[in-house]
Amino acid sequence: GVFSEFVPSKTEKIFLNPINASFFKNYAFSFCDEKTKTLLSSLLFADSLYDLEENKALSSLGLSSLLSLSGLHLSFFFRVMKRLLGEKREKLSNILEGVFLVFFLFLSGFRYSIKRIFLLYVLSILQRKKIIDLSRLDRVSAVALIFLFFEPYSLISAAFYTPFPLLFLLAFFPQKRDS
Repeated sequence: GVFSEFVPSKTEKIFLNPINASFFKNYAFSFCDEKTKTLLSSLLFADSLYDLEENKALSSLGLSSLLSLSGLHLSFFFRVMKRLLGEKREKLSNILEGVFLVFFLFLSGFRYSIKRIFLLYVLSILQRKKIIDLSRLDRVSAVALIFLFFEPYSLISAAFYTPFPLLFLLAFFPQKRDS
C-alpha cells in the first residue's frame, strides 16, 4: 500500500483546457433545479452524485454507477447509432463517434475514463484502417503503457487498476461478429 503522500508546495497549470466546460455547464444548468443539475451533471459530465440526497439509496440499490457516464454507456450509445445508420454509413458513424468522444473528452475535463475510451477508439480505428496490426490485448496493453508513460502516478489510482485488469481479461475472449 501507499504509506506516504507527496504534495507539491507549488503547482502550475501547464495546459489549460481551451473549452471552458464550466461555462457550458452553468448555462445549461441555469434552467434546472438542484436535483436535476446533479443528475444531468453525472450523466453528461461524469461528475459525482455525492450532492444528491438520494445518493445513499442509489448506492445501496447499486444504481449509482448506472447514472454516471462510463465506457459502457458510450459503447451502448455508439452501438445504437451504428445500428440506426446501418452498414452503408459506417464512415459517417465513425466520424460521429470521434466527434462525440472529443466532445465528452473536453466537457469532462479530460477525465481518466474518457481518455482511456478515446485512446482505445483511436487504436481501433487505426486497426480497421489497416495502419497498425494489433490484437485487442495489444491495444489494451498499449493504452495502459501510454498512461503509465505520461502519468506514472496513475499506477496507484483506482481509475487505472480497476478497469485495466477487466479489460485485459475481456481481451482474451473472442469478439462476436455479426453475420
